[in-house]
Amino acid sequence: DGSFHMNLNEGCTAVSYGLPIITVIFNNQVLGMVRQWQTTFYGKRYSDTDPHRHTDFVKLAEGFGAKGYRATTLEEFKAVFADAMKQDGPSWIDCRIGKDEKVLPMIPGGGDINDIIME
Repeated sequence: DGSFHMNLNEGCTAVSYGLPIITVIFNNQVLGMVRQWQTTFYGKRYSDTDPHRHTDFVKLAEGFGAKGYRATTLEEFKAVFADAMKQDGPSWIDCRIGKDEKVLPMIPGGGDINDIIME
């Protein structure tokens, strides 16, 4: 969700042009990639990864003129995704995940494909 905050202005463009784009937000309520690096390379010494704000992406989507959904389970996600597929314009799905979910594979800074981290 942190990276989505940096690019959410693109939602305006999608609404303006009525583009049927489905945006899935992996919402762990922290700056997840920064936190993952601090977990992996800095022994879980966290700094500035929890912005102490909890954006309501459903309301934000509606404020932009898009359709907003929230899913906290796989079953909910399947249902809201099916509904989002029926929309004529943009939809945002706020998927709540744990703050320590990892994005893998990843390559450490300065590394190459031989340094890939898979788990």
